[in-house]
Amino acid sequence: MRIALLTDAFYPLKGGISHHLVSLCKSFQGKTDELYVFNPYYKNNRIYNSLMVSIKQLNLNSQILKFLLISVYKVIKDNALKLNEKLRILFHLFHNPRNLLIVINNLANIVPTLRTLNVDVLVGGFPTNTLPLVYLLSRILNKKVIVFVYGNDFLIKNNILDRTFRFKTPYFKRVDKIVVLGKTTKFFFHKIHNIEKKNIEIFPLAIFPEDYAVDESREDLRKKCNLDNETFVILSVGWHVPRKKFDLVIKAIKYIKEKRPNIRIKYLSVGEGVSSNYLKKLVSNLNLEKEVRFFGECANQVRNELYKLSDLFVMPSITTNNSVEGFGLVYLEANYYKVPVIGAYAGGVRDAVAHNKTGLLVKPDDLSDLIDKILFFIDNKDKRIEFGELGYKRIMNKFLWSTRHQDFIKILENLL
Repeated sequence: MRIALLTDAFYPLKGGISHHLVSLCKSFQGKTDELYVFNPYYKNNRIYNSLMVSIKQLNLNSQILKFLLISVYKVIKDNALKLNEKLRILFHLFHNPRNLLIVINNLANIVPTLRTLNVDVLVGGFPTNTLPLVYLLSRILNKKVIVFVYGNDFLIKNNILDRTFRFKTPYFKRVDKIVVLGKTTKFFFHKIHNIEKKNIEIFPLAIFPEDYAVDESREDLRKKCNLDNETFVILSVGWHVPRKKFDLVIKAIKYIKEKRPNIRIKYLSVGEGVSSNYLKKLVSNLNLEKEVRFFGECANQVRNELYKLSDLFVMPSITTNNSVEGFGLVYLEANYYKVPVIGAYAGGVRDAVAHNKTGLLVKPDDLSDLIDKILFFIDNKDKRIEFGELGYKRIMNKFLWSTRHQDFIKILENLL
């Protein structure tokens, strides 16, 4: 089987989506099925950087007009769409000339290559910017197409046009298969876009154990970070954005320090973002400089070591109007090191965290509940160990790419 993956979320970009798609590519190494990747950032064997994401790369030529006319014709002649859906697609394409030029230029660049490769199926790796492209490619080349959706990419944005016309819905209706991360994202996707559930497939995130190898012991890692074994270490890993609610964790540390001064506690934060300055200022205002340590955007090996030396992982993300946690790879990563986790009842976190088994879920944006759950793990070492062991077993049984790759192939085989 020959598969073409088109995505602008890939190496060197960081985050769960990029990690997922890079890992998908890695899973094809040594396999008989062939995966060809069209990505703007990277070029290697079977990877083409001909996918354009910037207007600066635009190459105006006669092919642009040709593919523009072909695209309009294919939309109009798509008998599976109602008239209002065709109009929505055309409006979505033409209301932003910059994006239209990028899509059409990509068609001109990619169609000849795809015809030469004679691929069997098209895969849209991240629909925020590639959804119109993979839809038009599927119509022009008469190929089956599937699209990965993660969370923010299928939300209806908080503006009147998007809410009224739901521009993405007609595209999704003409995709042969939608692939989501879990039951929660499937529920929300179906509710928002009213796509038949039989066309929505669940394909969770997964890991390669070799990517998380740490030879040093927990004790040696703590010595390296000047942490003794009696200090309770909490870790967070993720972009510093308001939705992640890392400020809530800092406030919880302040409360615990004041109410339970006998507890030695450290909070380690890995990540950067728009909220970084706010979080650092909050730590300073609360006089927590000794208790909180920021590592920034550190190397994966350093991050892995911090996972291994920690007692608890916390990321109490919430859902906002325009943003949702589609799953949360970091919860799986922490569980791999037998570290219990705390998340919130929000978005796909409920699929990543098995409540009362691999970790605990708290009410969204509820400081009191978060404090109670952190203290539960501080006071119950046996439960920490139990949850950590269950988390590790769950990863090894359900979230390894050694089994996930074949699941993906089955999705494609059933589609074809």
